[in-house]
Amino acid sequence: MKKMLLIMGVILSLVSTSSYASTKMSRTTRSASDIASISLALGLFEAEVGRLPTNEEGLQALIQCPKTVSPELWNGPYLRHGRVPIDPWKNAYIYRYPEPRAADGFGVYSLGPDRKSLTGGDDRDDCNNWNPDRPWQAYHRRYFALRAWRRRALLAAPVLAVVVPSVLLAYVLLRSRRRRRLTSA
Repeated sequence: MKKMLLIMGVILSLVSTSSYASTKMSRTTRSASDIASISLALGLFEAEVGRLPTNEEGLQALIQCPKTVSPELWNGPYLRHGRVPIDPWKNAYIYRYPEPRAADGFGVYSLGPDRKSLTGGDDRDDCNNWNPDRPWQAYHRRYFALRAWRRRALLAAPVLAVVVPSVLLAYVLLRSRRRRRLTSA
């Protein structure tokens, strides 16, 4: 009986531990990494060309030489694989120049999981290059922990539908066996 309870406990713990939260959490890490790579590429562009891309040129200036830049100055592409990455939520990163909030003078941000920004990159779920406190990381930890808990609950529901009645049945059988021993003795 104890072995059966132990096996059911192991099964339940395996179902309840999910890598779902760490997968979702890695999206914010990837977004921060992409923004750092884009910022580095923009720094290289500025060092070689002598200026940052305009808002009209955008991040495409890191891939293709803009018409307003001499091809001798441009030594791109500045990003790997010759393309501008998209954020983990399938949105394009947004570039702003000038950006007064950023120390580098330019802003790069992601819209985050809600795919919208009401403040131009300062929402709690937006990932950006100018906010050193990164409040969005704490938001994402709470947001994805809640989503992971919901997912675990949904995954555990079928197992619980079998395990809980089995445990209750085992408990009832154990009690009835104990009562028989006490009454027969």
